[in-house]
Amino acid sequence: VRVDDESDPSKATDNVNKLIKRDNVDVIVGTVHSGVAMAMAKAAKESGTLLIVPNAGAAAITGPMCAPNIFRSSFTMWQSGYAMGEVAAKKGHKKVVTITWKYAAGDENVKGFKESFEKNGGTVVIGGILSSTLLTLLVLPILYRLAHRPDEELEDVTAEPVHPQAAAASQNS
Repeated sequence: VRVDDESDPSKATDNVNKLIKRDNVDVIVGTVHSGVAMAMAKAAKESGTLLIVPNAGAAAITGPMCAPNIFRSSFTMWQSGYAMGEVAAKKGHKKVVTITWKYAAGDENVKGFKESFEKNGGTVVIGGILSSTLLTLLVLPILYRLAHRPDEELEDVTAEPVHPQAAAASQNS
């Protein structure tokens, strides 16, 4: 039985419940989308249906939501970030800036990176979170500020969008 999850978390609960209750599946394999996989894990945990997560990187699936019937065959986003933080610190980098999209995978990746980087003597001077594709326009002012004041200890950055339409769009996203 196949179901297109459409990478849409709002449809995930209904889709997985149809597989479990209507189609009586014994095993569910999927998905690549962490939001969809979170809903799948919740339903699988409640029903006892075997769930194999081959790619979705949300740590909660095999962390707080873990159950004897839930397995992961790949990685969590935290793991890859943690490894990168250790390598960056051991290569001698002392200060870094992190920028990520505002979603679980980005948040977890940066948390893993920051934990490892700081454990190995580095400092994350700015942690930027972008909440909309149009907010990528914010990246340029942040990088400009860093390039012109590289020794300044910055804990938070607020930058004005470089285009007025970006400001309006970001408030609507």
